[in-house]
Order: sequence, then structure tokens, then C-alpha cells
Amino acid sequence: VAWRNTDLGGKARPLVVGDALLVSSPGKLTCLDLDGKERWSAAVEGDTTEPVSNGELVWCAGNVLSCFDLAGKQVWSQLTGLAVKQLHLAGNRVVVEGVAKSFNGLYVFDAATGKEVKRWELPGKFEKKGQLLTFGEVVVFLAGNGARLDIVNGTELPPLDIEMQGKEGPYVWSRSADMLFLTSQARHQAVRLWAKDGKLGYAHAWESNYGNSGFGNAPAPAVANDKYLFTTHSVLAHTPHCPDPRAEINVQDVKTGRWLGRLKPAMDDLYSYGALNLKTPVIAGEYVFLLGGRADNKRNQITIATADEQLQMIANNDVEPGTSSSPVFAGGRMFLRSPTALTCIAVTTPAGRQYQNMALAKTLLKVVGPQPQSAKPRVVTGLEKVSGLGDVPAGKLIPERTTEFWLGAGPMDAAGLNLPDTTGVKFAPVDRDHAYNEPPMYLRTAELQGTGDLTPHFKSALDPAGNASPHGIGLFYTVLDNTRDRVVVPALRANGVTQWLGGQELKPDEPLCLKAGLYPYLLKVGPEYFKAEAKEELQTIKVIEALAAGAVQEIGWPKTWQVIGPLPADAPRLAAEQLRTMPKTVAVGELELPAYEFPVEGNAVNLNALSETAPGQKPDLANAPKKLATSSPMSAYLFATVDCPAAGYLYISAGADWHMQWFVDGVALSPTMKEGVTGKVDAHRFTAPVTKGRHVIAVMVKPGQGGWGLTSLGVFSEKSPDQLADYRIASSPAKRFVDLRLNPSFREIPHPPTMAKLWRERATRNAARLQTIARDLAGADEARQAEEMLSRLK
Repeated sequence: VAWRNTDLGGKARPLVVGDALLVSSPGKLTCLDLDGKERWSAAVEGDTTEPVSNGELVWCAGNVLSCFDLAGKQVWSQLTGLAVKQLHLAGNRVVVEGVAKSFNGLYVFDAATGKEVKRWELPGKFEKKGQLLTFGEVVVFLAGNGARLDIVNGTELPPLDIEMQGKEGPYVWSRSADMLFLTSQARHQAVRLWAKDGKLGYAHAWESNYGNSGFGNAPAPAVANDKYLFTTHSVLAHTPHCPDPRAEINVQDVKTGRWLGRLKPAMDDLYSYGALNLKTPVIAGEYVFLLGGRADNKRNQITIATADEQLQMIANNDVEPGTSSSPVFAGGRMFLRSPTALTCIAVTTPAGRQYQNMALAKTLLKVVGPQPQSAKPRVVTGLEKVSGLGDVPAGKLIPERTTEFWLGAGPMDAAGLNLPDTTGVKFAPVDRDHAYNEPPMYLRTAELQGTGDLTPHFKSALDPAGNASPHGIGLFYTVLDNTRDRVVVPALRANGVTQWLGGQELKPDEPLCLKAGLYPYLLKVGPEYFKAEAKEELQTIKVIEALAAGAVQEIGWPKTWQVIGPLPADAPRLAAEQLRTMPKTVAVGELELPAYEFPVEGNAVNLNALSETAPGQKPDLANAPKKLATSSPMSAYLFATVDCPAAGYLYISAGADWHMQWFVDGVALSPTMKEGVTGKVDAHRFTAPVTKGRHVIAVMVKPGQGGWGLTSLGVFSEKSPDQLADYRIASSPAKRFVDLRLNPSFREIPHPPTMAKLWRERATRNAARLQTIARDLAGADEARQAEEMLSRLK
């Protein structure tokens, strides 16, 4: 921030004229130099519009239309009879758009004298999107309702023979040189313009039905230069909680409409229940600037990206809530008007340059990201043909979907079987009454992609009861056709079930690299599958109330946690033996991750720093983000110890954003929590029997809607929950029901070679910027990271 004037807050966009900055406010027009010093101010009656200027004079309208010279002297003023909303300047004419009691008005005034030249009363709602199309002596106004008005001759022309409104709602208009663009969420048009014989000519140039269904009927502001058209969209994205809109910028060839690329997301998640409020972007220098925010204006941001096909993210930062006018630029400065101030952003000192370099470095390192590290998947090779287990069609391997073609055998005694060898076993087609090809609605999910498209995912289920029972095993067999190389993880986890794929026994959560080919898939379903969970969950208590009443005692609940993370999405879960001791390092697949100490403030530990940390890298706790950009599919494990004075019960009350799983000495306390409440220590409660002495507490936590953290409190008592009846909370009844449907399927995870290739492409594309970071921030941690990335490109 170079300077900030709190007397000039407002909504109207400032105007740069030479070395002057003109700012309209209710009741006045102010002129500043670019360093923020006031040159003059003049009274203007009423709420004022954004001013317009020809470089010598400036016009501004409130209840009256006023003209000033650049020294602040009023040249003339004129009553308009309109509540003026927008001004346009074309040669020696000032065009005024506004509303009266019963109509929308378009009035034309002589720019030099203020004399009214022409007026039109237009039907329809004022939409502040009229375009003044000027080509030499030809000046045509294109009104929001489609009317076409000749400003020079004062006549109304036939409407344009162009569709002015799409199925998704009204188009947003923008202009660049001889092109007029009509943009919506899912469709864009371009119209070429020219002037001949004193008339405006036009022709349809191109149409782009870009596959973006968007979010509602939100406008799609656009800006163009001589090469590219940049359009912005409010689109849906999937988060762990619910669909949220995200900002997206797309770039198209300005002459042909050919789609070239996109920046997604273009802003941090704003958690807006409704389409985002995106303003018209601005191109300045080599960059495009986009201002946007929540529909309720409770959070606003500016995003800066390269104004080219690559659309590389340069920077993103929050601005004052309610900021509604796009920035303006002059003299190496950016001027941004918010409701409470006019602010100048500039780099004028060495400290400012260092600040900007550091901010740009953090953004770039985040964009490039850490080099992907993945647990090395076990390679399983498919066959060209399969025979020997009966006639079963090969079903296509579709992630998260069970094939419909199955053979079954049993119930039978497992004695004498040497699986996966099934020699002598007689298989028969599984009765289709017991196979779920098309799933019921409650097994259907939908993922909301960043483009706004709905992509359904199906889970088919298989009922094993016809071939397996509580008294004998059942075998189920199919052949999967994997059409391409991919990395998958078995999705089926159930008691008493063993799986073999391509003759190899599968382990839960183990990544597998499957080559293209056919894969025999065999399941053994044993009697354990039919047993209901006999273990009753212990009842819980109101920990805070019991502690306040002295019914339980404090035991030194952790003030610091040893944290392992972040773990990548495809990392296998920690085994029970890894959760029984306090670790210095933990082996996760091929990774050896050290433990770092995180402090507890109040009852909470903030893990936000992990969101910007690569696996194995020390987290920067001092500069942890206040909000996460995305709810990334990562996880972290927290470890601590507690000392229990006697045999008894450990009572825990906890909340998390978003997902947690508690363990005591490697034993899970309860089923995985599907939701948590940030900051509320009493969101969930757990009880664990303990012996006298030290115990290891571990918690797995995943990030959620803008945050990543854990809030917890633990106490001890020798009394059982029954003996603490005054504070007891009845736990859910033990689940006796067994769902006899299986979902033998596979979840696909990012292919490590593909992810590594994409990372190399990003790093190569930004190599010059990484070299700049290494040079300008020599000695800083950011420079070290940049140098490390560059070294991996060699």
C-alpha cells in the first residue's frame, strides 16, 4: 500500500486522465495526483456516476450533469430529469443513461455547451450494459433491450439481427476494437463491426458453445485484447461438505472463438451460497485482473493471471468486503476503491519490492506444487485371454462400479481348497435377482466437477447370500477388462472377505498399478461376513459438565501434539502398530515422514500450515494461512501421551474440521467420524477403558471447509459411564444389521507417472520465474525451494 485515503471510499470506479485521478463521490468530484495529493474538489448535486473525460474536460452526473475543466473550474451544468446511472462520451456528444418514474431514458447533450440534442424513452429495465459503438463519424448506441440508436442523426435503427439473450439468461456485452462480444455462462458470440457510408455494419463472426453449464444464470463478464478473449464464470466445485461456486477464467482466440485454456479455480473457495459476484476483468500490461467475491459481498478477492494462453496464476489476495469496482492503473500503480477508502498499490521502495517478491514466490511455489510423491503401487499385469472357470463375459473395469457378470459357487466347506486355485469347483451364473446392475437411488452419488458438469458415479452391489452363509464359504468370480494403464485401490472392505485379482491376493487400501488387459477377479466370502458386530460401544458422558462438577479429574491433556503430515491422498493408512508408540518418524509407503511439534491454543491445534507444506517439509507455523484454498484430500496424524493414575476410563470430547478418527494404543475408539464442528470441543464424545500408566493417543484428521484443525479435551475417572449417570449420554445402539450386499470394485487414484509429467510441465513452464525467485530471494526458504525444483528439471 503506497497510500490510502479513507475520505474517498465508495462504489464508482475512479478515472485516470494523464497524471490525474478523478474520483466521484456523493455530492462531489475530487481530483488527486497519482501520489494521493488532492488538487481540487468540486460540488456535484446527488449521487454521482463514474466520470468520463476527453483529456481536456471531465463530465460527471448526479441529479445534474456537470462539466469541469482539469483545473476544477465548472464549465456548465444541466438538469437531466433522470436519475443518471451511466455516462458515455463520443466526440462532441455526452450520452446519459438513467431512469425516471415511468421509463428508462437515453439523453444526448452537446459536450461543449450542455445543450440537449436528443432524448429517447426506452421500455424495459435499466441493466447498465449499454454499449456506445464509435467508428469515426458513426456513433451508435446499443441499448440493453436491444434497441439501436444513431446518436449523430438522432434516429432509431432496426435491432441487430443477432440473438440478444440465450437460454441461460441475458448476455453480457463487451467490446474490443472492431469486435463486440456477447457472453453467458455456457455460450459466447462475437460480432464484427465496421463503418461504411456513414452507417454501422456488422456480421456474425463466431459462436462458442463452451461446455460450461455454470451456476445459475450468473453473468459472465469478459475482456479482450487483440489476441485473446478472457471470460469469467461462477462454476460448481465439489467439497467434502456441499457444492460451492468457484471462480474460473477461460481464454479463447479473439478472432475464431477457439477455446485455448482456463484457470481453475481462479479464486480461493469463497463458500458462497449462490453464484459469485464477478466484475468485469481488466487487462493491464501482461496481466489480467479479476475482482470478485461472494454474492453477499462478505468476502472479496482480486486474482492476477498472465494475459495469455497459459493463464498462469500470479497472485491472489483478499480485498475489503464490498469492493465492487474493478481496479484502474497508471504510472506503475494500481488504484482500488472500496466502501471505506481509495487505496493505491505500488512498489516504490526496496522493502516494497521484497514484500512483492516474497508474495509472488509463495503463489508460484503453490501453483507449481511439490513434486508428486506416491506410495509405489504393486504392478499387476493382465492377460490377453482368460479361460478355465466357466463362461463369464468380461465386464469393463469402471472405477467404483461392480460389474454385472458373476459366477458363484457354494456354500461349501473350505477344507481342501487351495485358493486362488479353484480346480474342481463348479461355478454357475449368479441369479440376477441377487445382483444389482442398476443401483437404487440411495447408492447413487454425483460429483460436481469444476466445470459445473454433473458426472454420475454408480455403485452396483452383489448379494452373496445365494452362495455363502454363516455355515459355509462362497466363491464369486468374474473377469474385468481394464482398457488402459491405471492405478487403483480396492474399494471393498468387509469382514470375512478375501480378494484375488490376476491371481494375487489383495490388501485393503494397497495401491495397484494395473496394465491394460483381462483380470480374473475372485472373492471368498466366509462365515465371518454374516456376523453382526457384537461389540457394544461404551456410553459417553458430558465431559465439560462432569469436569466442572468435579465428577472426573484432569490428567494433563496434551498442550502439544507430535504431527505427521501432510500425507498424500494415495498414502496407505497407518497400521495399528504404528499408532501404539510416539514416533520420531513414520514410514508411509515410500515416504519417511518426520514428526513436528504443534502447540495447543486453548483446546485447539491449528493444522492449516500443513496445507502449504510438502510431505517431509517442515511446516511454517508462523505464516499458516487463516483459511485453506481447497479441501484437499490429504490427512495428518497427531500423537500425544496421557498418564492415567489407575485403571478406569478415559473420556474424550472433541471436534474437528472436517474428519477425524481417534485411537488409544492403536485401537480405534469408534467408527470414523463423517463430520465435525470447528472450534466446538463437545461435537463428539468417546470413551475408552484404560489401565494404570502411560497411553498413546493418536488422531487422524483431514482438512475441511476452509480449515484444518482439532479441538479436544480428555479427562479420567475410575468410574464407568453407568456410575456417572448424571452426566451420561446414551450411545447409539450397537449395529446388529448386516448389509448383505457387496461392492467389489476399485477406486482410481491419480496415476503417478501422469502426475509427475504434469508437475514437470508446470515447473518447466515457470522455470524463468523460479530462477527469479532463486536470485531475488537468495537465502530465503522460498529460494531454496525454487532451486530444488529447478534441480529436478535437469
